[in-house]
Amino acid sequence: MEEKRRKKEPSAEKQSVWKPIRFKPPPVQPEFLHFTPQPPVIIVSDLPGFFLQEDLPLSRKGYKYEPCVANKFLPSVLYSNCEVEPFSAGVNYYDLSPFVAIGEDNRTITTAEGYRGARANVKISEGSWYFEIVVVKANEPGSDASVRIGLARREASLEAPVGADGYGYGLQSIKGRKVHLSRPAEFMEPFGSGDVIGFHVEIPRTKVMHANARRDRYPVVYKGSIYYEVLDYVPSKEMDGLLLPKMAGEPKQNEIIPGSKIIVYKNGELVGPMFENLREFLPPFSQYDLRHHVPPFDDGMAGYYPMISVYRGGQAKFNFGPEFVGQLPEKSRPLCEAYDEQIADNITLDILDEVEFEEVDASVTPRTVTESPTVTPAP
Repeated sequence: MEEKRRKKEPSAEKQSVWKPIRFKPPPVQPEFLHFTPQPPVIIVSDLPGFFLQEDLPLSRKGYKYEPCVANKFLPSVLYSNCEVEPFSAGVNYYDLSPFVAIGEDNRTITTAEGYRGARANVKISEGSWYFEIVVVKANEPGSDASVRIGLARREASLEAPVGADGYGYGLQSIKGRKVHLSRPAEFMEPFGSGDVIGFHVEIPRTKVMHANARRDRYPVVYKGSIYYEVLDYVPSKEMDGLLLPKMAGEPKQNEIIPGSKIIVYKNGELVGPMFENLREFLPPFSQYDLRHHVPPFDDGMAGYYPMISVYRGGQAKFNFGPEFVGQLPEKSRPLCEAYDEQIADNITLDILDEVEFEEVDASVTPRTVTESPTVTPAP
C-alpha cells in the first residue's frame, strides 16, 4: 500500500508552478467609444433625502465590480478604471449592502433594516491618516436607531456590523464598546446623535507597499455600462475559525502589522488607542476563492477601509476632510488626499499593463484572413 500511495504522488519535477496569465481584453465596442461613466442608477427610497441602489452587478463567486471606460490612450489595454460623481472620497457605490440608503451628499448612509454596512472608496494601507464620522442619528430616546463605526478590509461582511469578524475593528454607539471578532470590550462612554468620532490610523511599513502589485481583471458589459470584473479577497476558514471561543487569543507575530494602531477622538478630545497591532492584510493573509485556482497576490487595493454600519434608522456620515471638528493629529494627513493618490496609482498600473500588452501584441503573428464561402439558404 505504501508503494502504491507513493506512486500516486507527483514528483517535485512534475508539479506545475502557477504563472500569472494576462488575457487580452476584447475590442472596444463602438457604442462605448465615447461613453461617459455615470453613477449607478438609483431609485428613491422610503427615507426622505436618501436613495437605494438599483441594478448593480453583484457576484457570489469571489469577484467584485469596478466601473471602467474605453481609453484611446491605451491602444493595447483598451480600457481603464474610471471614477464617478462626485469625484471625491465618500461612500463606495459598489461596496455596500443593497439595503443601505445613501444620502445625496454621497457620505451619509442609513437603513430601515437590521445592521447593514457600507465601506468608503478610499483605503488605508500605510502611513498616518485621519478621518471623522459624524453620528447623525443614534441612541435617541424611544428609538432603536444605532450605529457601529470603524475600519474593515474587503473580506468583512456588509450584512453584519463592523467588528463582527476578524476583518474589521468597530466601535458601538450604544455602549461605547470596541469590537473585534464579535468580542466587545469596554472602551469609552456611549455616543449618539450630534457626536463626532475621529479616527487616527497609523500603519507603519518598513518596505515599499504594492511594489509588485498586479491586477487580474476583465471588462464585462452589464445593462449598458462597462465594468471590470476583478478577483476579490474572500473570508478564509482560518479567519472564520477565530470566531470560536476556543480559538480566542492574540495573533502570532507574523500575522500583525507591528506598531499599527487606531486612535479615537470624541468631539475633538482624545479618547485613546482603540486597537493596536492590527492584523496583516497583505497576501497570503488575504486570499482568493479557491475555485479560481489562483494563489493570492497584492492587487494594489488591499488595506483597511473606513466603514459605517447602521441599524433601524441609524444615520452616520463620513468626513474625510480637509476641514474637521477636531484638530488634525500631528504628522497625519486628511484621508481625502488618499483619493487622488489612488487615482495616480491606478494610472501608473494602467501604464504598466499597457507596456505588457504591447509586448503581447508584438509577439502575435498576423494571420491571413480569408473570405468565408457563400452559404446558400436551405429551400
